[in-house]
Amino acid sequence: MTTKERRGRAAPERLAASQYGVITRAEAKLCGLTPRMLEHRIRPAGPWQRLLPGVYLTQSGEPSRDQLLMAALRYAGDGSMVTGLAALRRHEISVPATQVVDVLVPHARRRSSRGFVVVHRTIRLPQTYWADGPIKYAPPARAVADAVPRLDRFDDVRAIAAGAVQKGLCTVADLATELALGPRREAGCGRCWVR
Repeated sequence: MTTKERRGRAAPERLAASQYGVITRAEAKLCGLTPRMLEHRIRPAGPWQRLLPGVYLTQSGEPSRDQLLMAALRYAGDGSMVTGLAALRRHEISVPATQVVDVLVPHARRRSSRGFVVVHRTIRLPQTYWADGPIKYAPPARAVADAVPRLDRFDDVRAIAAGAVQKGLCTVADLATELALGPRREAGCGRCWVR
């Protein structure tokens, strides 16, 4: 094997390493992988695995929480960010356990929810975001507003809202603004409980 071939084989792994081991089909192609090479890597018992359509983990075994968040963002595309309970967990707020990753995407993007990812198309994508390495997530007040409509226990809603305010991550006024600007047709009682 030539040095050039070795470098070409290492390129997808280097890119994936900067993204918690996650790579998209388009990124793999840019790194020089052919469709056949990619299929070989994601075959049953292969070294890679498919997490979402067009999104792969460059290792076998159970993906970590960071890898699932990164996969959700790579699936949702540029400009997306994690929100809801997954973002609140990143903000170190105690939340009910869930495998779901809520992701905000620009309204014009045509992307549907798949697997563990719930896509929320929005015309109000936050102008600022928080980041932990390559993982971008919504500001606390927005994450609370996006999380509570899906909760059906008053105690969970109260704990999440109080946790965000008590940790100094947002104010009651920030929460009120986000709730007033958010959609009203969401299912569940969480939004009315926070109000």
